[in-house]
Amino acid sequence: MDSREEVDLYIGVDESNHGKYPEIIVASFSQDPFTIQERTIPKQRIHKSTFLETLECDYSFLLLKSSDRERLNYSDLMANIIGSLLYGKISQFNTSHIFVDGELKNLQGKEVDDLKRNIANIIQAPKSRITLKSGPDFDRTYPLVNIADGIAHYIFSKLTPQKIAENSHLVELLL
Repeated sequence: MDSREEVDLYIGVDESNHGKYPEIIVASFSQDPFTIQERTIPKQRIHKSTFLETLECDYSFLLLKSSDRERLNYSDLMANIIGSLLYGKISQFNTSHIFVDGELKNLQGKEVDDLKRNIANIIQAPKSRITLKSGPDFDRTYPLVNIADGIAHYIFSKLTPQKIAENSHLVELLL
């Protein structure tokens, strides 16, 4: 794809094992606007052994340790998590539309703007190319977030630590 081509990228972000470490946080990627059209979707909990190999979208994931959570304030941690998941994935895209399952706690107005700026700095993209939307039950509302939820659940429940470490979609948390 030509790096100057104007394309929108849609990103769904969700986690598994919330509150227990390591948390598995996943971003799923699509260029199809249908993947972010609102509708009611059940969570995917039954997966074939070939689930990850048959996905129709790209994804990345990271493992969040309790020590990572203790090192940064919430806003900086969220920027680093999202930035790490997107790093190297979006330089060719005009606009990245990020949908995060769950509320971005206590972030309003300027804080959301700061979060977008920090994500933009990590991924080396203009802040104006990033939109960010979050809310409860996004994994039951947006298909792309539902896919991220399914991937996180699959990795958490089906993969051994060795298989997780060997997965080419695993990224490090950039601090």
